[in-house]
Amino acid sequence: MGGGPPSSWSGLLVTVGSAPQDPSQVRAGRGFLIVNIDTFAIGFDHRDRERLHALWDEAIDNEQWSDGPLTRAFEAAWAGWNGLPALSTSSWTGSALAAFEFFELRGRTVLCPSNTFMATPLALQAVGANVQFVDCNRDDLCMSFEDFERKAREQLDPQHPNRVHLPDGMVSGHYKYIVFDRLERSTGKVYDEPCHRVLGHHVDLPNSDWVAQNHWCAPLYYRPAARPALLAASQ
Repeated sequence: MGGGPPSSWSGLLVTVGSAPQDPSQVRAGRGFLIVNIDTFAIGFDHRDRERLHALWDEAIDNEQWSDGPLTRAFEAAWAGWNGLPALSTSSWTGSALAAFEFFELRGRTVLCPSNTFMATPLALQAVGANVQFVDCNRDDLCMSFEDFERKAREQLDPQHPNRVHLPDGMVSGHYKYIVFDRLERSTGKVYDEPCHRVLGHHVDLPNSDWVAQNHWCAPLYYRPAARPALLAASQ
């Protein structure tokens, strides 16, 4: 092929020693990132050398690389830092599968950003969820809340005709999706006890009492300020 790869190729051209100096090779490598592997270095802080070797020695002495004292020490340190119990897994996928099983997503529709790593929808499919994709924003690449609202109206409104209907011109913030049919897996109610009951006022407010006792909230998760959002809506 002459002095280098065809100009229509695209990829990574790795060299040992100095990068090609021949102009024909540089032109042939157009569309390539030419990398000199002699300049590669691991970003390791040498002040950690002693601690790293000590951890390796501990793993070798215990003859346990995983599910041993090091794992338990890591879980304890992580729990102390977060103030919550911690359980380590071998990978993100393992953690995701455990979380999806905990939330019992099998047979349920999950709104998932399409602009995400393929492991996200594949893990959902692995637990039997029905994946529906949601668009992203061009400016911040996060899930589009407008598209999410549209998709939610499409995992939810037909399934719950007996729901809260907002007046014309009013838009829901989707803090809660309130229905008046009993749901087996409902999220926390808006108010499970009206104020007059809490404060012991003996007044007759039958509608307030009825709503507190007879509304349920379909699961609806959206956390735009947190890590890449994964949203679930009950069938």
